[in-house]
Amino acid sequence: MKTEEVVLATLKDVLATSGITSSEFRRDRPLRELGLDSLDWGVAMIHLERRLGVDPFAEPGGYVVPTTVGELIDFYARRLPGAGNGR
Repeated sequence: MKTEEVVLATLKDVLATSGITSSEFRRDRPLRELGLDSLDWGVAMIHLERRLGVDPFAEPGGYVVPTTVGELIDFYARRLPGAGNGR
């Protein structure tokens, strides 16, 4: 599965678990518009770490908070072995 597919599937799973009907996932869509609260985001980060093997908080220089769906996908894609495979 590509990084983009994993990230989008994870977001859809968390949205569904929270009872939020998924909206469209355009790359330029602000993450804050998805309707996830801070607990939902924590769950999403844990799932992404398990599925992709990337701990976003262990990054040198600290964690940079993505603001759009595309930035979130790119964040993980750049950190996987063979970076650039992500989309």
